[in-house]
Amino acid sequence: IIHLLIAFNHIEVLKKLLPKHQDLLLPYLESRNGEGLTPFLLAVCCENEQALVLLKKWEANIHTTSPGGNHAFH
Repeated sequence: IIHLLIAFNHIEVLKKLLPKHQDLLLPYLESRNGEGLTPFLLAVCCENEQALVLLKKWEANIHTTSPGGNHAFH
């Protein structure tokens, strides 16, 4: 669900869901979609600055790499 909210730019929904359901959602901060991207890497690809700030606040791994070895700063 985190990937979908980021891909469709529903950051306000994500902002409300994370605090209320953090026990369920936090493990998915490092999950990968079909392309092998974590929510943080997807936010980079979508150029979604709001999502990046929110994910960093919730301690998503900003140093994660894509299957091709790229990272957010590459």
